[in-house]
Amino acid sequence: MVGAPDRERRTAKGLVFRYAPWPVIRFGQRVLLRYPAPMRMHTLPERDMRALLVGHGARVLAVEEYWAGDHWRHLRYYATMDGPGAVS
Repeated sequence: MVGAPDRERRTAKGLVFRYAPWPVIRFGQRVLLRYPAPMRMHTLPERDMRALLVGHGARVLAVEEYWAGDHWRHLRYYATMDGPGAVS
């Protein structure tokens, strides 16, 4: 199982993360919100994540959305690997 942000939501925060340059976001997080260590997030669209998993020999069993804040759409991927490289 792996989870990843699929895209920014159409909320005020989501739009800031989508369109504002990283230095502006980092400044806002450090100075205004006083985050000790801002983390840069990147999205990975579902089609790209599926291709990545399949390209590495995984079989995607299911995908579901889960709540992880109001500014990112997060997806959880359930996958399995069969054969010699499988981890059990």
